[in-house]
Formats: sequence, C-alpha cells, structure tokens
Amino acid sequence: MAANLKELVRDNLSTTAADLIVSGSTESIFIGQLVFKNNSTTESREVTVWILPDGVSDTTDNILAIRTIPAGKSWICQEALGQALTGGSLLKSKQDAGTDVHVVGSGVVEV
Repeated sequence: MAANLKELVRDNLSTTAADLIVSGSTESIFIGQLVFKNNSTTESREVTVWILPDGVSDTTDNILAIRTIPAGKSWICQEALGQALTGGSLLKSKQDAGTDVHVVGSGVVEV
C-alpha cells in the first residue's frame, strides 16, 4: 500500500449539498486540513458539513458541523480533522445562500 499526501478538494460551495471528498472502495483517506473561506464582502454564510458512510443520505440527524462564517473570514473545520474516509464514505458540504464560500482540503490517501 502506498500513502500519498494530496489536495483532496478545492471548490466553491453552493446551496445544494455536494460530495467534496469521496473515498474509493479500495482506498482510505485521512483528512488533515479542511478550510472554508467566505469570500463575500458583506454577508455571513452558514456552512454545513457531513461525513457519511456509503449509501447514507445527508439529513439533519447526521450533520458533523454547522458554522456561520462572517464576511471575509475563514473557518478551519476542526470536526473533520483526523477523520478517515473508507469504503465509499464521503464528506459533503453546502452553504445557506450564494456560491461565495471556497473550500480547500488536504490529507493522505492510501491505496
């Protein structure tokens, strides 16, 4: 097995929960860093994050974290750091309005 440090995600959020990091059936992903940056200059944005096993839907019952990020500020999602995604599990996220929150994450992928 090989372990490689990788950028796991670099994307903008939307108001629909999107799969940001997805583990393949034969790989393990360790989340080392996950940062959300609100690029709005005037509006706070609420960000919701889920980590889900394969086949499980995002609901209010299985939210990992919710945070309101002030305009122009960043949030390091501590709840996601150190989490392992395996066997098709995934990390999803969305924002409450607009498309101005940018997410960057890195970690280790073992295949």
